[in-house]
Amino acid sequence: MRGALVVMLMGCGGDKLPGTMPSSTVPSTVHLLSGASSGGVPFRSALTSQAAGNGLWFLSPDNAKVTINSLEFLGTASDSVQTADLSACTPTYDRSALGLTPLLDCPFGAPVGTWVGVRINVSPTTQVLIDDSADGLFTTAAGLTTIAPAAADFATVTVPNGGGDFPSVVYLEPPLVISDGDSDAGASSLSIIVDMNHTLFANVSSGSATFNTSLPVSPVSVIASTSSAGKATFYSTTGTAGNFNGGAVTGNDTGSVRLYYPTPTGQPGFLFFVTPGPGEAYPRDAATSLVGGYLGRDSAGTICWANAAQDQGWAHYKQYCAMQEVTTLGGTTTLSCMNVDPAPKPVSGSTYESGCPAMGTVDFTEQLTLVAQ
Repeated sequence: MRGALVVMLMGCGGDKLPGTMPSSTVPSTVHLLSGASSGGVPFRSALTSQAAGNGLWFLSPDNAKVTINSLEFLGTASDSVQTADLSACTPTYDRSALGLTPLLDCPFGAPVGTWVGVRINVSPTTQVLIDDSADGLFTTAAGLTTIAPAAADFATVTVPNGGGDFPSVVYLEPPLVISDGDSDAGASSLSIIVDMNHTLFANVSSGSATFNTSLPVSPVSVIASTSSAGKATFYSTTGTAGNFNGGAVTGNDTGSVRLYYPTPTGQPGFLFFVTPGPGEAYPRDAATSLVGGYLGRDSAGTICWANAAQDQGWAHYKQYCAMQEVTTLGGTTTLSCMNVDPAPKPVSGSTYESGCPAMGTVDFTEQLTLVAQ
């Protein structure tokens, strides 16, 4: 991978590492930035054919207040964990803001040491504002409604998670080194990108709308980066970055793909594909790293990766997937996947940047639209 490691954090928690290790701290700051955006317009393509009405809706709030409660720095030893609490770290997300727009800086005490990863603990409670006259969905202080209020207001939503935060993990390679006396602590380059495209859900029936919090997923997707100069993109089968009536579906935005690039024109640094089991893919070979996936974009502009099987151990794979990269909002592409274990090895290096392997028997296809970037 070129540049700093970037990982998308979307429900990829895991058990807390046991134990702690005493450490001194130095002042630092984490920067909160907006995620993939359609520029304030809830882009809709011809794929958006569902009329407003009964069904399970995928929601993209106009505004939201999300809270990050703490960061846990993961050391080189399995029992080395240091927690850095954040105070009032509640950025206000604005879907109309351009991607990577600064939202808030949150100071914290960065622990001195060498850290191979960071766990971000996101509050299960968020406040969201929806003012969608096109689809007839609105929020007030009392909740979600299909009746247009005099003025939309923030509604409070809590997604149960066993009474705790939603943990999301970023693995850092090379490790993050924070030195005692270092004025920026090394961690001041740490950014968290806030994305709320289709991260909340609602049930609409007979003119009544309620938030659906039955899915144990974080109400906000966060992407952690040690570089803030890249870009974020969001592809969806729904054909829109706005609110969407999925009809009788019962799961996530099936087929959606979230990508982050450490630099605007460089290789992708992380991908999340909604699929049963682990959906993360990284630009590395798990045989020589903590995580894998071989994620890369080859010279023909094809993005390809391999999904792990049952857990984050990357000992086995279940899918090899590929799609042509889209750079223009509203452009479409076909995602193709085949079931495979082991995943095909790169021609050279540790990623498929060297060339996407040939696709064998295709087991799964989806038509995706680039709806935010």
